[in-house]
Amino acid sequence: MQESSIGSELDLAILGSLEIQPRIEFSRLAHILGVSSATVARRWNLLQSEGLAWTTVAPGSRFLDTGWSAFITIECEPHREEELSKALCAEPAFGTVALITHHRQFHVDCFAASHLTGMQELQEIFRRLPGVRSRHISPVSRIYRQANEWSSGTLDAIARQQIRDAEPTNMRYFQPDQLDAAIVKILSSDARQSWQHIADQLSVSAQTVQRRVQKLIASGRITFRCDSGILTSAGLQDFNLYWSVPPGDVDRVGQVIANDPACRVSARTIDSSNLAATFWLHDLNDANEYEEIVQKLAPQSYVQERFIALKTIKRGGQILDDNGRRIESRPIPLL
Repeated sequence: MQESSIGSELDLAILGSLEIQPRIEFSRLAHILGVSSATVARRWNLLQSEGLAWTTVAPGSRFLDTGWSAFITIECEPHREEELSKALCAEPAFGTVALITHHRQFHVDCFAASHLTGMQELQEIFRRLPGVRSRHISPVSRIYRQANEWSSGTLDAIARQQIRDAEPTNMRYFQPDQLDAAIVKILSSDARQSWQHIADQLSVSAQTVQRRVQKLIASGRITFRCDSGILTSAGLQDFNLYWSVPPGDVDRVGQVIANDPACRVSARTIDSSNLAATFWLHDLNDANEYEEIVQKLAPQSYVQERFIALKTIKRGGQILDDNGRRIESRPIPLL
């Protein structure tokens, strides 16, 4: 595979692989891609050091069993967008922050370890945010597809199958402690850190770290994800739709939308618009297709909001520059 420039065929293959399995061993990945382990490591380290790709921790498939999440749109006072943008990014609970084509200029994904914590934190956060004129909060009640399940599709089906690991066995809920939270915080800046490296920082054994992480994943509390600024610069555009769907149809429609390869997020919300979805599109002319799909599945549905992300300032707890490169990590409080 071509190795030369950043964003080469090899870089995209590595990125596509880590989207599926963020902690895959480079020796295994090298065998699948037909290059050396040293080459894979060198290319990944370059992408990471340039802020073009990164791995982090994300909410797991059962996060909402105990955690809390919401989509928020915020209207800003004139001429205070930059001030508010910095303040929004500084809040750990706000995992993703985007400037959007809407009369409320900002779209935010909010996370908290529990419903009560989320309610309390939001009250405190909005008291200190500058320039907020109005805000609309849509709590999430069910996730049909989350961002870490999206893939850029740079690998063929055979390679994807070779990379994909078996899903961890689901386990019953348990109460994470301060050590669990500390491990997740460290992994949030680089989910590929070795167990030993994390153990050295926390004065525990590598086996303890690995066991704790495996337990958190198996319980559905957390998962890992790989993101990239390369895809942003390649022309993928973030398009969002909020529908009002008859209650009896929302789960079925939400799952159909989630199964589309372009869908990055599909979720049921507690709001007048009870289904929200984000699509990453190469051509915004394709956006109407999703409105038509939902209309056919549930004829009484209608779109309440639609907007494009003009600029993503923060994604999954990672602060980005104007070119979509990661410049800072702000761990989301998932535990």
